[in-house]
Amino acid sequence: MPSSTPSRPRDNMQVWVLGASMGGPQAIKRFLAKMPGGLPVCFILAQHIYSKDLPILASQLDRCSAYRVVPLKDGTVLEPGTLVLAPVDKQIKFSPHGIITLHPSIGSSYYHPSIDGVITCVAEHYRDRCGAIIFSGMGNDGIKGCEYLHARNGLVWAQSKQSCVISSMPESARETGTVSFSGNPEQLAAQLSSHLEHWLRARALQSVNSGAASSTQTGTSGA
Repeated sequence: MPSSTPSRPRDNMQVWVLGASMGGPQAIKRFLAKMPGGLPVCFILAQHIYSKDLPILASQLDRCSAYRVVPLKDGTVLEPGTLVLAPVDKQIKFSPHGIITLHPSIGSSYYHPSIDGVITCVAEHYRDRCGAIIFSGMGNDGIKGCEYLHARNGLVWAQSKQSCVISSMPESARETGTVSFSGNPEQLAAQLSSHLEHWLRARALQSVNSGAASSTQTGTSGA
């Protein structure tokens, strides 16, 4: 469950933004239904929706997902195993310690919540430990965020055209040249599961190598 107390930035997980609009809820349900629990990931869902419909969406996603689905509140610290819903009428920001604060929306974004804004904010804090998937939707919200994330070595994926209700959002993302993988919701889930498992193995190996190097240095200095 997201914590309301200060915490060090989490370096043992990745954060993935799921951006969606028309046709998105169905795609997100399919995606989450195939995502196994226990992976080092937290999702932030930026779904174009009316505020009054957000609790209904949260309840629906919670029933089909291995991830705890919660609204994103002031003071939240992201934790693995959760899916947080971006607020419709607020802008999110991270403190250096990973604490989220909510601020009045600024700018003239037509979309609420702004997928561009959420991706950019996450990329600023998590850099190469985050990614974004652009799902079904109308318009081009997300393209600026995808470019910003890609420039910071984050991954950008998108739902395949054939599997979308409306494909203009993922197609717009692909046109930026930042999308490295496309697939239907089930394929996206399989790809992300594999990516996270590989990331875990790489971190474990890095930790073993670092421990061995430290032991060697200690032994040398004591000789």
